[in-house]
Amino acid sequence: MAMSYKVRFWEIREQPDRRKGFEVRWTVSGQEKSESFLTKGLAESRRSKLMTAARDGEPFDIHTGLPASEIRALKQRTTHYAAMRPAEVIHLQKSQCRLPESGWGLLRLEGGVVAAGKEWTNGGAVLRRCARRPSVSQRSGKLYRRFGVRPYVEAST
Repeated sequence: MAMSYKVRFWEIREQPDRRKGFEVRWTVSGQEKSESFLTKGLAESRRSKLMTAARDGEPFDIHTGLPASEIRALKQRTTHYAAMRPAEVIHLQKSQCRLPESGWGLLRLEGGVVAAGKEWTNGGAVLRRCARRPSVSQRSGKLYRRFGVRPYVEAST
């Protein structure tokens, strides 16, 4: 990943003929980058975030035009936990993972706690339910979910 501190910002371009008519424009090492937004306020906010990153001394990726902090955040988000639900991530145990040295692995996910905050319940109380029983969407009646895990997930465990 090639990074650069040579970042320049342009004014927001208004393009009334486009659906997203406000374009934030900047260059990283002379390469033009842009993002379009529905409103001028959104465009100004994005431009401000980019300018703050540059002012704070962050390098920008030459290919994507994004600051290093945003690249890190994207990588963390896409590292995924193999499409697991938050309750499954918290309760995952090594015994539920079949991770071979190479190739695809297998996770058998079960359990967890499903919770609904007080703003989502009629009585204003927090609702917690153990997810060990099959939900309506689990037609097979299984108490677990099984699915493959890509090799790069295996290597990071």
